[in-house]
Amino acid sequence: EKLKKDVHQSVSIVDLAGLSMSHRHGLAFIQKCAKIDEQYYPETMGKLYIVNAPRLFPFFWGICKKWVHPNTQKKIQVLSTEFEKVLRDNIPAHFLASEYGGKCTCGQFDSEGKKKLDTKQNHFCIPCLDLSEMKEQLKFKDDEYDSMSHQSLAVRAGTMEDIIVEGIDKSGTHFSWNFKTQAKNIELSISCIPKSAGTEFTEVKFKSRQEDEIDASRFKAEFKKGKEFKIFEATKLDKHKGTFRVPYNCDLRFTFDNSYSWMTAKSIRHKLTATCLER
Repeated sequence: EKLKKDVHQSVSIVDLAGLSMSHRHGLAFIQKCAKIDEQYYPETMGKLYIVNAPRLFPFFWGICKKWVHPNTQKKIQVLSTEFEKVLRDNIPAHFLASEYGGKCTCGQFDSEGKKKLDTKQNHFCIPCLDLSEMKEQLKFKDDEYDSMSHQSLAVRAGTMEDIIVEGIDKSGTHFSWNFKTQAKNIELSISCIPKSAGTEFTEVKFKSRQEDEIDASRFKAEFKKGKEFKIFEATKLDKHKGTFRVPYNCDLRFTFDNSYSWMTAKSIRHKLTATCLER
């Protein structure tokens, strides 16, 4: 109420498996982080669950909790070895990693169900912010079309840029996007790339439809053919947002086309995400 705007809170899981006395050298860094969070991001922590805490955890916690506000301490819960039930009761299963008792496997397995070894290939439901870019991104206002989770894209005059957002798996994906140009407009088109052909489209009934959602059921025939097709025809826009919930294994191709402009380059701020499909 004091800020006259919504303050979003987060739920975090801290896995302390492997914690040892060698990590004591990081206490100074934790202290600085705690001070920054308290001064600049008050009340943004909804809940923090600590799992797989080793026997020496009370030693670390005895030091760290001195830097944490009493109200924040109440939001921190150390769970026992049977932590999965507590997590399932408080976090939607489609956002909770399977290793913690949920249904989300998008960050751990490839499309064939094999464990990923290269962490660079991992794709998680919740976008991760590269801290090295934080200083640069802080100059942008935190609005719907220009937040810290947005990325910048420069499209030179007379050219186009494609961005492919990979789907989660064969159970389906919830795609969402929004973008805006820093000046003037650009032509946007969105194509769906099915991973296989000949698969019947599975109808899924959602509780509600979003105002800006593209209905995947309109493209049953295209999914069966298994070839790339347009879900959003090329349109000149200065900003746009939308969602596409599809119970099918596919990717989306976002094409930002500036080929019609021979003199002016376009700067774009965009957020393109893929999360597990909630049924």
